Amino acid sequence: MNLPLMPKATAVWLIENTTLTFKQIADFSGLHELEIKGIADGDVAIGIKAYNPILSNQLTREEIQLSSEDPSRPLTMKKKNMDIEVKKMVGTKYTPIAKREDRPNAIAWLTKNYPHLADSQICKLVGTTKNTVVGIRTRKYWNMSNVSPKDPVAANLCTQTDLVAAIEKAKKNKNELKKKKRKKKKKQNRPILLNRRLFSVKTKKNSSPKVAVIMGSKSDWPTMKFCTETLKKLQVKFDAKIISAHRTPDRMYAFAKSAEKENYSVIIAGAGGSAHLPGMIASMSTLPVIGVPIESKKLKGLDSLLSIVQMPKGIPVGTVAIGEDGAINAGIMAASIIALENKKVKKNLVLWRNKQTNSVKKKPN
Repeated sequence: MNLPLMPKATAVWLIENTTLTFKQIADFSGLHELEIKGIADGDVAIGIKAYNPILSNQLTREEIQLSSEDPSRPLTMKKKNMDIEVKKMVGTKYTPIAKREDRPNAIAWLTKNYPHLADSQICKLVGTTKNTVVGIRTRKYWNMSNVSPKDPVAANLCTQTDLVAAIEKAKKNKNELKKKKRKKKKKQNRPILLNRRLFSVKTKKNSSPKVAVIMGSKSDWPTMKFCTETLKKLQVKFDAKIISAHRTPDRMYAFAKSAEKENYSVIIAGAGGSAHLPGMIASMSTLPVIGVPIESKKLKGLDSLLSIVQMPKGIPVGTVAIGEDGAINAGIMAASIIALENKKVKKNLVLWRNKQTNSVKKKPN
């Protein structure tokens, strides 16, 4: 049974201010009926100040009126609907001073029996710092010689429920990590396949991809024309331009930055001597760049080959052979890249390769 606050003081007020019977007041306040009679006679509760149950929201005037009219009706205390909000503690758990000596022992016990528990979980369980956990885990704690493993539940540093929940969470995280590693390993062991989208380029509607054939000077044309002739045979659209890395740097920059917008899918760059053109274009565009070393007078194109092929990591240039053979192969390679997304070029390339195969005689005479 719920009793009112300050039962005697409440009984004093009810005796002085209502016509309730002694029994009704006694039942409500939890006192004996004779004690209520003693309060009314002034023999009991002398000097106690009356306490109004209406002001304290324990009774209502209507309730007192109803019970006053019916002596057999007991007083009923007003029900209170109280919403109690339980706030969870945020931050580092407070540990009493008397228990703080047990924390290193508890950490040692947890790291020994449950090594998969994260440092943050141990900190939360026993109310310690990460440095302390790491020090004990690596046995570099300043007082390690005096640390002896002790169950944190027995030391009253955490509850069994919290410990079990932390262990289950740690196991779940460990299993998820294993799955990720297994998946990553499986992915690494998978054979590397050429991604069809590797060389795909967004093209404008109702337009076919084309190749840009660029060279450092007009003197490179006798070699680069073999490239354009090959592209013609394979019915691949192309534009031939003179762009010098050294003499027309602004033209080179403008071309490289707008190449993709101009619907180019591949860039073939021919250069001789220091042969900077292919590498410079590759550094400013994400389109595939094929470098053709032009045969020079002094070193027979070896300088051009080494300059193009020795690109630093991160800026690749597909380099072909020196001179005419390289120019022809560059055209075929460009067509092969476009054929990944273009059925017409694919068909032409297959026919061309078959024709080349059939042209080889079976006998020398």
